[in-house]
Amino acid sequence: MSFSIKVFQILDAHDVDGMESICHDDFIFVDEYEMMTRDDWITGLRKLWAETHVDFTRDRNVLVDQRDIFSMQFTRDIDGVAHRITNVSLLKDGKFWRSQIHRVPV
Repeated sequence: MSFSIKVFQILDAHDVDGMESICHDDFIFVDEYEMMTRDDWITGLRKLWAETHVDFTRDRNVLVDQRDIFSMQFTRDIDGVAHRITNVSLLKDGKFWRSQIHRVPV
């Protein structure tokens, strides 16, 4: 199974345990000027997905799905404004290792 299919199955199901399973032990997430460890990011994700339904299918696009890098985009409304969300992740041992997110109003 390709990595993108695995990621989309996890995102579409809001499966936090599944997401944790594809994050490397040394995972780091960068959001603007904030960096989070795997545990901190998973805790935040668990809270977000419990409180908010995020539709990862809207305008979803895989930018790259290679052995060492994965990138995708989708559109999400944030405070009533559509934003293009771009995620770029380096992979290590077949798992997310370093990830960064970028949000742009569209």
